[in-house]
Amino acid sequence: SLPLPPRMKKISGILCFFPLLQGDAATRNPANSVISDSRPWLDPLFVSAPSLQLRRRPTHRFAEQQSTSAGETDGKREADSTAVAAPDDGLTAQERMALLLGKSVNDDGAAAAREREREAAVEALNVERRENMRVALGSGLGGALLYGGQRLNPLRADPLVILREMERDSPPVDAQLFTNGRPTVIDFYAPWCENCKTMAPSMRTIEKEYSGRVNFVTVDGSRSDTSSQRLVQRFRVDAIPHIALVSARGEILTALIGLIPKEVLKADFDALLSDRPLPYIGYDAFDGDVTRSAVDQGW
Repeated sequence: SLPLPPRMKKISGILCFFPLLQGDAATRNPANSVISDSRPWLDPLFVSAPSLQLRRRPTHRFAEQQSTSAGETDGKREADSTAVAAPDDGLTAQERMALLLGKSVNDDGAAAAREREREAAVEALNVERRENMRVALGSGLGGALLYGGQRLNPLRADPLVILREMERDSPPVDAQLFTNGRPTVIDFYAPWCENCKTMAPSMRTIEKEYSGRVNFVTVDGSRSDTSSQRLVQRFRVDAIPHIALVSARGEILTALIGLIPKEVLKADFDALLSDRPLPYIGYDAFDGDVTRSAVDQGW
């Protein structure tokens, strides 16, 4: 090994204590062990001193990180305090947005313009609400008037609806019906029958006119239930519309088949009420039978 100068011996003697304080340099930094093994007299200079510096640098970086974190925390707190205090600045959300966009909100003209815009928007909303309210009220009133008009004026109602309502309002067909002292009119119809639909408004009007004096019965002859088919068989219905006329004594007089004018119906109904011969005679399904009584049909 080479001899050291006197000054280097002093420096080496001072630095030789660093490995004892810092630990074995070869253990912490194995890459430096090659230098230490090959040049043991340079170990205090090139191993221990850099090792000491490496331990000091993280301390400075940690201090810088702490100062940076503290600055960020203070800035966040300041921003939070500003955000909390923002609603108390007397500005609207639009004005704050204008500030963010770099526009002035202290200008009286701009503030007046924004106020006019807000008032215009509110007025437009109110106008739309009033219009919707008028439409809703008009629709409800129109529906009520339409329903009332159809009820008061059957000519404008759906003919099939009229026939269904007449059938629903009909009394039961039994022996008591033909013995209550009033003549009876039995109208057989079908939903597919156009003549039945054409006559429906007239029949409804006549029914109301003769209400309380004549028994009106409406039957859907196309249904397959027992009650409807029994009436079809007992009154010998073979065509639709079929209007059977029964006197107050319960005698089956005639049947008017097809599209019958309103005047013809009223003339026969008046004759039934006054117990006179019918001015209009139609199909007689019971021609030649000994009995023509509806009471004897076995109700």
